[in-house]
Amino acid sequence: MKKLFFAASLLSCAVCSSAFAQSPAKPAQDQSWKPPVSTLTRAQVERSLVHAEKDGQLNYLDSVVYRGGH
Repeated sequence: MKKLFFAASLLSCAVCSSAFAQSPAKPAQDQSWKPPVSTLTRAQVERSLVHAEKDGQLNYLDSVVYRGGH
């Protein structure tokens, strides 16, 4: 029984390894980080920031989100 199990294991390893050996190698993907592209101008972002400061959105974020609401 052990000989049969060993023979079956050896055969399955041989079949699997030959399948992997014949697969073509994939080219390496570019893993470098690329910053997100914005459609807003610098002036638009600055205006949005000033508006958020006057509106109280930044104070809310500071008090609730970034400090955990405590």
